[in-house]
Amino acid sequence: MKNIRCISIALIEHQSKLLVTKAFEPKKNEYFHRPIGGQIEFGETAITALRREFLEELNVTLYNIQQLAVIENLFEYMRKPKHELIFLFKADIIEDEFYKRKELKILDDENVELLWISKKDFKSGKEIIYPSGILDYL
Repeated sequence: MKNIRCISIALIEHQSKLLVTKAFEPKKNEYFHRPIGGQIEFGETAITALRREFLEELNVTLYNIQQLAVIENLFEYMRKPKHELIFLFKADIIEDEFYKRKELKILDDENVELLWISKKDFKSGKEIIYPSGILDYL
């Protein structure tokens, strides 16, 4: 059965760079990036899910949270059709020391690469960020 996945993601910016994960799509033979976030659980609001995901994945607390948009995303990944409703937020991380970390890791999946990428690189097309509608909010 195919489902629509509802997720919350946040644009976290520091020194004109965005905090993103890096992944690879074999069919397109491309590396791409995506902001941090995750699935909204039943009975959970989008903002509650966002806070939970950042706590679980990075052990940080968000503040200055502002909802920017809801983006519908239809795409193919790993040869499978996907459909998402994405609640897009902008936020800051309370723990200032997070911004100074040399090594960034997702706590519940150490195989995921986490890094800071210049917003200019996304806007110029040098680096790819998904969902594609996100560029309108950088």
